[in-house]
Amino acid sequence: MRRESKIERTPIAWVAYSFTDKPACRAGMAGAEMQGCILNRSLVQFCKRKSMMVLLSAAAVGAAWGQARIPEAAWKRPLGLPLEEPGKTRTPGDVDDGYWQGVPVGGLGAGTFSRNYRGDFARWHIKAAVHKYVPVYANQFAMFQQSEGDARGVAQVLMNGQPPGGELSAWQWNYPVGAGNYYALFPKAWFDYQWKRFPAHVTLEQFSPVMPENYRESSYPVAVYRWHADNPTDKTVTVSVLLSWTNMAGWFRTFTRDFSGTPNQGNHNDYNSEPIVGAGTMKGIVFSRNRAGAANEWDGQFAIAALDSPGLEVTYQTSWVASGDGKEIWAPFSKDGRLANDAKSWVSGKEKLAGTIAIRFTLRPGEKKIIPIVLAWDFPVVQFGEGRKWDRRYTDFYGTAGNSAWKIARDGLLHAAEWSEAIDRWQAPYINDQSKPLWYRGMLFNELYAVTDGVTFWGREAGSDPKVAAKFALLGCFNYAYYGTLDVRFYASLPLLKFWPQIDKQVLREFAATVQKEWPEQGLWVWKSQQTGSPVTHKRKKIGAVPHDIGVPEGDPLIAVNEPGWQDTNDWKDLNSKFVLMVYRDYVLTGRQDKEFLRECWPAMRGAIEYLRQFDHGGGVPENSGYPDQTYDDWVVSGVSAYSGGLWLAALRAGEETARIVGDVKTSSEYHALFLKGQKTYVTHCGTESISATTQAASPKMIFRRTSLLDSVTGI
Repeated sequence: MRRESKIERTPIAWVAYSFTDKPACRAGMAGAEMQGCILNRSLVQFCKRKSMMVLLSAAAVGAAWGQARIPEAAWKRPLGLPLEEPGKTRTPGDVDDGYWQGVPVGGLGAGTFSRNYRGDFARWHIKAAVHKYVPVYANQFAMFQQSEGDARGVAQVLMNGQPPGGELSAWQWNYPVGAGNYYALFPKAWFDYQWKRFPAHVTLEQFSPVMPENYRESSYPVAVYRWHADNPTDKTVTVSVLLSWTNMAGWFRTFTRDFSGTPNQGNHNDYNSEPIVGAGTMKGIVFSRNRAGAANEWDGQFAIAALDSPGLEVTYQTSWVASGDGKEIWAPFSKDGRLANDAKSWVSGKEKLAGTIAIRFTLRPGEKKIIPIVLAWDFPVVQFGEGRKWDRRYTDFYGTAGNSAWKIARDGLLHAAEWSEAIDRWQAPYINDQSKPLWYRGMLFNELYAVTDGVTFWGREAGSDPKVAAKFALLGCFNYAYYGTLDVRFYASLPLLKFWPQIDKQVLREFAATVQKEWPEQGLWVWKSQQTGSPVTHKRKKIGAVPHDIGVPEGDPLIAVNEPGWQDTNDWKDLNSKFVLMVYRDYVLTGRQDKEFLRECWPAMRGAIEYLRQFDHGGGVPENSGYPDQTYDDWVVSGVSAYSGGLWLAALRAGEETARIVGDVKTSSEYHALFLKGQKTYVTHCGTESISATTQAASPKMIFRRTSLLDSVTGI
């Protein structure tokens, strides 16, 4: 709703941009700016709205690059350096977290969070469809280094800043701004630490195993942190990397944007150790909470772990109070890079608990090592506002009990190198394609972050048959919190189709299943009510109308579709056409082999086309009805329009071809004749088209003649 859009085609890459003036969809802009949303001058001039989602898919060729090398296409920023003249939201109350952002970790539908390029963990999307931006200061990486022969080592928290109010005051904060660089190339990020007081050079490689046409590991709730360390000096250097984490079990239970009022009662941390054949001993801490019965949405675990083996020493402090000064951690760590190996555990009364591990090793002159540390979580339940519970996709592999964080962490440690290499192989052909600008190659991946971090849902209803395909949905954006908004998924679904085609087809099956159903309950038509000065209601969804969305998080999404709101979308003139086009597009762009998919969707495709024919007043093209009845939902449009008419013609051709493929010869011929008729009407009317648009803000009436919205070329 209220979106401007642009589609461009290049010889090698499909690029889809979707713009919006909805205040809601500005929520992700800080992250997009941080992650390399650097556009050329012409696109900036085109982008008259502040908010943007750019989702791209591409095909190109190139050479692979080495595992430890940071690709040139990655977005780069000095650690902790503020942005110059950053953008800000124009509407008070909209989500605007600023520019301290970072590549998210977490798989599709697993819940995500981010460590920003300043070094703190602050952006949390664990509860489905809820955005929280709150730094949790006890969640930190720190490093100790000491050269052979030096009396003292150097211990430093790897964050450019410090907590307010004296929290963790015993720790050494304020890593120097600009002492190294941050790089982003989703799903990877790198923190390259280059501080003169650190003799060894250490780079952190961060990722989750989000990989193309992978429907297992891509769902995992795990973050891998691989520490690439090398010693360029002529002395042996001792290095220790610390990871501290807060017990956040129970924190993700409200729709608020902060952690105020979150409970700690019942939380406890437990040290765990497990021998792994051929790898050493996995050591770490599991963060859990007491609960009665089956897991609720806020019940689950975190786990941090590393491998102890000859030359790699893992030490730990299982429990400590995170709101204190932290000296029980910093005193031993700053001395020699070790912790106290204290396994003491207790159940929190209300105090905030944390736990810490450190992995210590030495580097001889010229030696290099790669050391993995993993962070896993297991919050298996998604529960939306009306109470229905869903199991996340990854529970197909780890169960629904909410006690598998350790198992997930183990898989992360054992497969870290394998996953890293798989991501590199995926990215290599695109980022090495010299025919494309460097900024473009990086943006191809960095703008994919929304497929995981867009409060993505992937799962099935609790207790349902595990053989039934899991449902998938992307949120429109954080403030405009509608799942699966079809008018813009028309553009934004291209990456899913390119890299996870089974998911995209399943989403279209879900839409298809709604077309011939009715939701008779009444909802408020806000725009019409404002026009008339009194409440006007409309049926939630009519038979034959393709829903605008599949629901909202506060309601019963994936079950109760087409949430009432600003406009009555039942009679929109673009949604049905876009649905038909997406189904046929998925068939064509996946090799024209999946005829069963077409057969499944054909009744809904035909129903969608037939529904629109009621608005055809004789010319073969459905006419707009004198209100904002399409995605530009402040524009009053009447008669034949370039935008809706162009989509309709394209949908007729797609319907004609689909009917032919599935053996419906009569309908194929009928749609061909209707297309020829409509084509003449379209050309005649749209050559001198007049669109009368009145904005919600009651701006002067605007008349556009010979207007052709870029969206409309879809159907020409």
